[in-house]
Amino acid sequence: MINVLVDSKAKRMTIHRREACTGVEIKADDLSLKLDVTNVSSALKKLQDGDYGEGRMWLEIDFGDVVFEHAMVQYVRTILSPDYEKFSFNRSIGWHC
Repeated sequence: MINVLVDSKAKRMTIHRREACTGVEIKADDLSLKLDVTNVSSALKKLQDGDYGEGRMWLEIDFGDVVFEHAMVQYVRTILSPDYEKFSFNRSIGWHC
C-alpha cells in the first residue's frame, strides 16, 4: 500500500511508501480517496468526472503489488492533468519515504 499526496496548488504529487511515515499529515480539509480492487472503477470515474477539485488530496492505493500501485499513480496523474500542465511529465513524482 502507498499513500500519495496530490497537491494541485503546488503542482506536485508525493509518494509515501511506509505506513509509519512521519510525512503523512492529513489535514482536516484534505480530500481522500481509496483505490483498491473493490472500487478502482468507481474511484477512477470520480477523478475523471472532476469530483475532486483544487487543493490537497490523499490517495490510498492498495493492490498488494507495489509496481502496479506506482503505475496507478502515473495513470491518476494523466487523469488529473490531461493537458500535462498541472502535473507536468517533465517533473518527476516525488518520493518521501
